[in-house]
Amino acid sequence: MAGKKSRNKGAAGEREFFNSLSDWLGVDFLRYWLGISKIERNLQQARSGGADNHEAFPFGVEVKRQEKLQITKWWVQTEEQAGDRTPVLAYRQNRGEWRILVGMDLPQFAEYVREQIPIIQGRSGVEKAEQDAGQVGGAEAI
Repeated sequence: MAGKKSRNKGAAGEREFFNSLSDWLGVDFLRYWLGISKIERNLQQARSGGADNHEAFPFGVEVKRQEKLQITKWWVQTEEQAGDRTPVLAYRQNRGEWRILVGMDLPQFAEYVREQIPIIQGRSGVEKAEQDAGQVGGAEAI
């Protein structure tokens, strides 16, 4: 019985997460980008493996709704099941908020940071290094 209860809780967690994500992103955005009205769960995952979400979404999402955190174990599963997609682990404990881990390498993370901080938007690391090389202590070198 514990196995069935655990599967039901996992499926409910997946529905909760993907419905919330769809609401945050907006249905119109998803229809335009993916051609679907909601980010759909992969209902065949238990039988055929793979991430918890539909393959059209460019992220391989693994959803965990458990009280006992097993981040390392879950991350290994997330990376294995993501395939060629960017791995994403979404987890939540009882009465907690959803937490998200996204598999990014350093260049991907730097690009994400650049997009979030207006002062460095549009500047590559190379441009900044070249600009900084012409300055000494904040003053122009002569």
